[in-house]
Amino acid sequence: MIQSLSKCMDILNHVGSCSAGAKIADLCKALNLKYPTVYNLVQSLISVQLLERTEDGVLKLGVGSTVLHHQRLNNALRDAIRQKMLLINEHYPNSILTFSQYSAGRILGVFFIEETGSHVRDCDSIFKIYQTVSGVAHAAFLPKKQAQELLSCNQFAENDAEMWGDFKVEDSIAICRENGYAILPWEKRERIGIPIFYDRQFFGVLTWAGKNISDSDWKLMLKKVPELSFVELENFRIKNETQTA
Repeated sequence: MIQSLSKCMDILNHVGSCSAGAKIADLCKALNLKYPTVYNLVQSLISVQLLERTEDGVLKLGVGSTVLHHQRLNNALRDAIRQKMLLINEHYPNSILTFSQYSAGRILGVFFIEETGSHVRDCDSIFKIYQTVSGVAHAAFLPKKQAQELLSCNQFAENDAEMWGDFKVEDSIAICRENGYAILPWEKRERIGIPIFYDRQFFGVLTWAGKNISDSDWKLMLKKVPELSFVELENFRIKNETQTA
């Protein structure tokens, strides 16, 4: 079993290193393996979408490898955000922190720390687009197509209009892009929607809600937004040691 797994990894690594892909005969020669062995392993890898075969028999990495990498990256980013939330909670123990992400026209809560809490808990809720700082931040920083989908799937309702009054949603979205964070125009020192980015890609929104926050603490939180907005994952950066500046 271990030998088969090792051979599968050798096959995947070799195919991945060939920009034009590779055929089974190429793998047999490069890895010094018999044809039946390579053929059976390749069929297994194709069945789980780690490899795919073109019409002319060329093997390339399949979508399964991309899906696995995406899941690993997503989990690593969420872990990093949990750590950020715990650190914020240490400095502002009476605040509420929630992380939310976009999914198919909706904003879904992922996890949160409640007031006076000390643990990150799973969150199962749908955020209202026009009544949350998360909604404004998502509309501001999602890729254009997804932002349009978000707004088209969530029509501006009568109770939204009552809350916004003379304020305009599009103005708040524009201000959010300019400032790098979202604040609802009728709130003074209540909530901040902090967009989270990894490798210049928008990932979700961290909402911070304080209670009885002083002016100085509020201003300090706003100053920390740029630091809180970006997540670094050194383990996901592939470095080419042979490259020189």
